[in-house]
Amino acid sequence: MAGGHWDRLRSYELLRDKIIGGWIPIEETANYYNSARIVLNLHRQSDARSDNKNERNIVGTSTNPRTYEIAGWATLQIIDIREDLSSLYRPGYDIETFESPFELQEKIEFL
Repeated sequence: MAGGHWDRLRSYELLRDKIIGGWIPIEETANYYNSARIVLNLHRQSDARSDNKNERNIVGTSTNPRTYEIAGWATLQIIDIREDLSSLYRPGYDIETFESPFELQEKIEFL
C-alpha cells in the first residue's frame, strides 16, 4: 500500500511495515500501477473532514484522476462506485467495482 492516510486503518499497526506513506512521486506511482496485479482505487469521502474542505457537503459523483491513470497502464483496478463511472467505463468489463467491504474481499479473492 502506498500513499497517505493509511494510518486511519484500524489495523494500521499490523500493516505498518507494508505501507509506504506520504506523497509518492509520479514515476514511482507509475511503477506501482504497472507492476500490480490489482490496484484498489478508493475515492475520498464527500463529507467535510480534516483532509476534505467540502464545507457544503456536495456529494461526489465523478471519478478521481487515478481512475484514468490506472486504466492508462492497463492494470486491473477495483474501484468504489461513483455515479459518473458507468458513463465512462463498463463495470465488470473495463473496470471492476464494489459496493461493500465484503464484496471487495470476495472480488479480490476471486481475481
